Amino acid sequence: MGFEKNGLYLDASRKKVLAIAKAGRDDPLDGGNTVKSFCHAILLEGEIGSGRYTAAKLAASEKLDCGREDLIMRGIYPDVITIEQEKGIISVDKIRAMKADAAILPNEAEGKVYIVRDVQNMTAQAQNAFLKLLEEPPKRVSFILTVDNRAKLLETIVSRVAVLRIDNFTPEKCAEILKNKYGPKEGIDELSRVFEGNIGKTEQALKDGKNLEMLDTCVDLINSIFASGGWEGLELLSGFEKDDERFTAFLEMLKTQCIKFAVEKSKGNSDVRINRLVRSDHLLKIAEIAEETKNDVEQNVRYPLLLATFAAKLRRVKT
Repeated sequence: MGFEKNGLYLDASRKKVLAIAKAGRDDPLDGGNTVKSFCHAILLEGEIGSGRYTAAKLAASEKLDCGREDLIMRGIYPDVITIEQEKGIISVDKIRAMKADAAILPNEAEGKVYIVRDVQNMTAQAQNAFLKLLEEPPKRVSFILTVDNRAKLLETIVSRVAVLRIDNFTPEKCAEILKNKYGPKEGIDELSRVFEGNIGKTEQALKDGKNLEMLDTCVDLINSIFASGGWEGLELLSGFEKDDERFTAFLEMLKTQCIKFAVEKSKGNSDVRINRLVRSDHLLKIAEIAEETKNDVEQNVRYPLLLATFAAKLRRVKT
């Protein structure tokens, strides 16, 4: 279950972040480890695109309770400062500058919150400098960090923060949120499943025309297996050569599309784009082959062999 806060859907993981933020605000001297840790620093762990930064801004707003959530969510409130990487790293100079700024009194609120994004990109020197800041935190200052994997940080840093996991939404909820934002845009349902509810990746994919083209390629590939003429599958797949990430995304899309088409066929609602000779069992077999091939990609099977094996399996589907 979840609820909305200022138009943003909150699932269980995000509700927990706000609950801890509120507890830390209302009773900063509480002896409980989780609340006490948040008064000092919190680490939001989740994959890139899961919405960690949005959750961090919501938590900052809850922490300060200043009535300016609109400005905080837009990233323009003076007492919520975002620290980001430059050229792929967060340098020790960035941390030193943050420490100096933290010593300055807040502009409007009763305290300051520093959101440090993607702390896995801190250099070793930066991590050590930040550790000292955590050990001797300035008054009225809290830190909210985001990371894709806590294992990339010094254990001494992780031990001094409250770690909370930010989960992806379900694909259905991800699609619902994006439909509310963009309307019934083509590909939302399919891409939400492909990216497993990762709202950031799904939204980016919607803006990338190549991902929508892949939806058409899925249909063309399925139909090519049952075409009466020569097989055009290899030509359709040639565009993925030397691009493992895009090929993996295509395979996931092909799998989800085939399962969707199979379910619709079982209900008697065949998609008009699919060759009438294609049965539900054919579609489920193609989905299985796509999953097997995706696993081969992850095992670093060389592309020429990978493609040849994939093509051979597809051509045997109708036999």
